[in-house]
Amino acid sequence: MIKMLDRAQAEAAFSAMVAMNNVCGTVHVRMGLKDDGHLHVAEHRDGRVHVYIRGSTSRYRVGTSECYTSQNAFAKAYGLED
Repeated sequence: MIKMLDRAQAEAAFSAMVAMNNVCGTVHVRMGLKDDGHLHVAEHRDGRVHVYIRGSTSRYRVGTSECYTSQNAFAKAYGLED
């Protein structure tokens, strides 16, 4: 299955999540796209990680999303585990 984030984007978002673990925080990352849309990676208090699109984009339909049950599930889906 094709993922919404490329490897560099996934690594950056995951790195931010791991860093925020050290201060009991969560992240909401917004990455701009070439055609005015934005990719969002939001970590929820219950541990879920939600990747979604906002704004107009030629690559994805608005409302497209991915949901993961945890940081580990996100890392596994993007091949980021050690």
